Amino acid sequence: MPPTGNANYAWLQHFLHRLSPNGNAGIVLANGSMNSNSGGEGDIRKNMIEAGLVDCMVGLPAQLFYNTMIPACLWFLARKWG
Repeated sequence: MPPTGNANYAWLQHFLHRLSPNGNAGIVLANGSMNSNSGGEGDIRKNMIEAGLVDCMVGLPAQLFYNTMIPACLWFLARKWG
């Protein structure tokens, strides 16, 4: 269960829930989503990776987006159940 107060992993789990059996998704999140361990996020991330649901995560440079200074990252998710 994702922690309350930070929706990063709630969004990831929502996208995974909505994917078709062979679906793919790309998501932009805050960079901290790649290494946060608070509220069970590390366990959720580990389980997603071990289940083969994460194709890759890409860290983006700071100040890439004009409207925020927060560094971002890309998550690429895939279900390969076909």
